[in-house]
Amino acid sequence: MSSLSVTPDVGDITPDDSPNVPWEVVRWTKLRRIEKQALSEIGKRKFGTATVMTVSAVIAVGTTKGLVLIFDFRQNLKHVIGVNTKGLSHPSYEDSDVVRLAAQSGPVTALALSADHTVLLCGHSMGECFTWDLSKPAQPHSHTSALTPEQISQSKRDGHLTGTAILHVDFLGLRHGAFVTADETGMAFVHTLSRKLIVANVSTQRILGRYPEQLGSTSRPIKPHKPSCVLGMRGLPFGSVKFITDEMQLVALLSPYKVSFAQARPTGSLDVNRSSLLSP
Repeated sequence: MSSLSVTPDVGDITPDDSPNVPWEVVRWTKLRRIEKQALSEIGKRKFGTATVMTVSAVIAVGTTKGLVLIFDFRQNLKHVIGVNTKGLSHPSYEDSDVVRLAAQSGPVTALALSADHTVLLCGHSMGECFTWDLSKPAQPHSHTSALTPEQISQSKRDGHLTGTAILHVDFLGLRHGAFVTADETGMAFVHTLSRKLIVANVSTQRILGRYPEQLGSTSRPIKPHKPSCVLGMRGLPFGSVKFITDEMQLVALLSPYKVSFAQARPTGSLDVNRSSLLSP
């Protein structure tokens, strides 16, 4: 556990009503209040069905309606993220006047919290990605848009193809503006957020996978390749004391064919090392 971690008071967690047995190593707590609010029929009609969850200093639950429910450890609903919020247009896009509501980006398919537990990273089934400052959840902190097939074939811009679900997300190091995402087609990207005055710019670089062959063009040829997926992805976790690797922004990715390690440098460049997996 990181020295930055905030450990909740176990007294704040509503205990379950199951009897304690001597052979149980772990004491399980049933979050009945969260269950009633998020998993009941009324909750499903209001917020959608739960799809993914992450737990840190808060309990975040993503839903099929593209919303994220934020609970504290007393199981009080603190925020509903994604309601009546607009996406942020990318200033470098030609169609930057077109924005997508967070709740219109499809079900939430991946969640992660920053190392200091203040920013939430959220991936959607339509390929959209948002970050949210939990102290100001009315509008997203940043929005990384998915790309259309035309944008991919006619330019060298990188990003998730619209309509592909993001299955893995994580922050890089201590930064709120550096994170990695991977989708259901086996493609993974590093995103770096920079701000000039009040304008946010997201730079995206591909670190794993290839686009579908039919999207290839003379300006962007795509070689034939076999289908793949990302089985797992994780940024380097922090230890109980500071270590030199805490500032290196390392991420590991596992596919059926290889293990990859990437380091995102402050300049925006990437170092990627790949090791092939040998069949047993």
